Amino acid sequence: MILVGWNYRGVGQPRTVRVLKDVIRSQKPDLLFLSETLAVRNKIEALASKLGFTNFFSVDRVGRSGGLVIFWKHNMSCAVMSSSQNHIDLEVKEGRNLCWKLTCFYGFPERERRQESWDFIRSLASSSQLPWCIFGDFNDMLYLEDKKGKHLHPQRLLNGFKSAIEDCNLSELELKGGNFTWEKSKGTSDWVREKLDKAFATDSWWHMFPLCTLSVSHTIVSDHDPINIELVNTVISKKQFRFKFENTWLKEAKFQTKVAEFWKSLPAVHLLPKLISISSFMAEWGRTFFHKFREKVSKQKEIIEGLKDREDDDGIHLYFEEKEKLDFEEEIKVMDAQNDMLTANLTFKEFTEAVRSMHPDKASGSDGLNRAFFQYFWKLVGREVYQCCQQWLEEYNVEECKDLRPIALCNILYKIVVKVLANRFQQILHVLILDEQSVFVPGRNITDNVLVAFEVLRHMKRKNSGQEGEVALKLDISKAYD
Repeated sequence: MILVGWNYRGVGQPRTVRVLKDVIRSQKPDLLFLSETLAVRNKIEALASKLGFTNFFSVDRVGRSGGLVIFWKHNMSCAVMSSSQNHIDLEVKEGRNLCWKLTCFYGFPERERRQESWDFIRSLASSSQLPWCIFGDFNDMLYLEDKKGKHLHPQRLLNGFKSAIEDCNLSELELKGGNFTWEKSKGTSDWVREKLDKAFATDSWWHMFPLCTLSVSHTIVSDHDPINIELVNTVISKKQFRFKFENTWLKEAKFQTKVAEFWKSLPAVHLLPKLISISSFMAEWGRTFFHKFREKVSKQKEIIEGLKDREDDDGIHLYFEEKEKLDFEEEIKVMDAQNDMLTANLTFKEFTEAVRSMHPDKASGSDGLNRAFFQYFWKLVGREVYQCCQQWLEEYNVEECKDLRPIALCNILYKIVVKVLANRFQQILHVLILDEQSVFVPGRNITDNVLVAFEVLRHMKRKNSGQEGEVALKLDISKAYD
C-alpha cells in the first residue's frame, strides 16, 4: 500500500494537474492526500475523474485559503471518522480483523496559532485507541537541522512541537530522498529550505508495518514536494492491452521508413496475416518509443535532484535551466521563413485577389460605396487603392483604442486591407491553431465535434459490462466562436 501526501497549492491550473498525473503514474498511490486545494466539491469531483480515483472525501476551502481532499482506490476499505479545516480522520481496514487510523493533517501556517495545532494533535490522539499514523504538512519542525536559511527556527516552537509529539507517544518516520520538503526564494540571498511535511506513528502501528518507508520526491510545481509512505512491497499487475494504432507515431521521422521496410520484408501471403504481423511490429515499436521517452524524463529528474541542494551560482543557474527542460508544454513557433512571408511588402496581386474574393452584395461602407463598385472598376481605381493602403500601413500606428473607429463606421477600403492581411495570415493558421480546434482553418469543420459526440454516446450505449459507469456532460457551445 502506498500513501502520498502533498501540499498542492490549488487544483485549477492545467499545468499543476498535469504534474499531479505524472506523480500518480510514477508513484501509483492507493491513497492520495492533498492540502491547500483552494477548491470546493464540484472541482474536486472533476479532478477525481481526471486522476482515475473512484472514492474521495473533501473539505471545502474557506474564502481564498484552505481545502483538503483524500482520494483512495477501490482496493482500500476506508471510512471517514471526522474532519475539519486541518484534518481528515480515516479508519482503514486491513483484511478481516485488522484496523488502524490514518490522520491526514494540515497544521496552522500562522506562528501565533501553533499552540492550537499542538493541542489539536493531542485531541486526535485521545479520540481513538486504534494503531495510528498521522502525516501531512505540519508547518512545524522538531530540530534545528530541519531548516536551512538565514534565520534559525525559534527554540520555543521546536520544544512545543516536540512536547506534543511525545505526549501522543508518536515516533517520526525517517525521511529518505532529501532533507527538506519545502523551499522558497531559491537562488537568492533569502533562500530557505525546511522540512515541514512529515509522518508519525504509534508503537502499535509500527508493529503492523515494521518495514514502512517515507520518501520525498521533487516536482516542478508548488513550493512543497510530495511525500510517499510505502507500507508493503507493492507488486503492480500488468494488464493485457489490445493493439491500437497511435496517430502520434506518424510525427516520428523514422516511423514511416521502419514500417515500409518491415512491410516489404514480409512474405507474399494473404493480406490479413500481413496486417497482423505489421500490427505486432508497430506495437513493439510503440513500446520502445514510449519507454525511451520515460527514460528521458527519469534521467532529467535525476539531474534536477542532483542540482537541487547546490548553493553556488553555477549550480542554481543549472538547476533552473534543467528544470525548464522537464516542462514538455508544446510550444508553438513561427519559423523564420514564415515570419519573412508575414512581414514582406504587400503586392498589388494580393489586393486584387482580396477584392475579387469579397462578396459584392454585402453592406456598403459609411461613404455609400460597396464591394461591387471596387470589383467592377478595379482596373480604374485599383492602383490608387493599393498605393493609398500601402501608405496607411507604413505610416499609421495604432497605440490606443481611440485611434480606431467602430466597425459600423469602417468603409470598404479598411475591409480590403483587413482581407489582404487575413489572406496572408491564413497561410500559417494551421500552425498556430491546435488540431483540437475544428474551425477557422481550411479543411476543418465544426460538425466534426458532432461526429465525436455521437461516437462517444454510441460507445457509452454499447457498454454493458464492468463495474464503473460513464457519464456525459452536454455544454452549450452555440456562442463558442463569437
